[in-house]
Amino acid sequence: MRIPDDILDPLNCALNESRLTQFSLDRELKKVTIVLETVAMNQDGTIPDDSRVVITFHNVCRLAGKLKHGIWNDESARIETLQPEELTERLRNFNGHTMYGWDFINVENSDKEFQKWEADASFDLELSDCKKDVNTIDIFSEHYSQKSKTLDLRVWFEELDFRSITGLPMTTKEFIDRGIRGWNAVYNGHKGMTKVSGIVAAGSDEKENNNTQQKGANQARHLHKTQGNLLLKFWSRLTKK
Repeated sequence: MRIPDDILDPLNCALNESRLTQFSLDRELKKVTIVLETVAMNQDGTIPDDSRVVITFHNVCRLAGKLKHGIWNDESARIETLQPEELTERLRNFNGHTMYGWDFINVENSDKEFQKWEADASFDLELSDCKKDVNTIDIFSEHYSQKSKTLDLRVWFEELDFRSITGLPMTTKEFIDRGIRGWNAVYNGHKGMTKVSGIVAAGSDEKENNNTQQKGANQARHLHKTQGNLLLKFWSRLTKK
């Protein structure tokens, strides 16, 4: 079933700046399960001790991935050929960064983006014929070091569900709400959320000072309260729904 358009924006918001840590595939059940570290806040305003969420995609008809041994735009980097099940082991030592961009599920023109790396995929598994109204999710993870790696993952699926890392069921609304609360906290400069997520929403008068303090490979991502702010643009788009 196609995910309703009215929840796509908040759902994608809850996925933003998440980090892929685990992956598994059940070919027989046509099921893909991933674990993501997410930006989240509890209903009582506290920060979860463990923000990881287990997401399971059901009735998966196709699954493709590309593991490149290099940064995303290194056209000469080696692309590793592997089976999807091998990705489980690769992720244990991947240490990738968070994915960003606000749009991950049923992204407009995402088919064209996929076609750019489809021919170079590490694996491209078709489990059944995909229906016309199938959902897609595009996930990526980048690891920067002297041995940089880039992972792109695309899943075609009919339904998805959520669980806490301890196995407790979570409705789609609960997943979205915890993510929206987390991003509200980021945008409002919540110190605890800044410490946990490494994301700083700074006022323009703090920009120079914060940029000076945050140097190096592990520099926090800054979201400045300006008209060009991606978060501000997202809020504007969301509140128009």
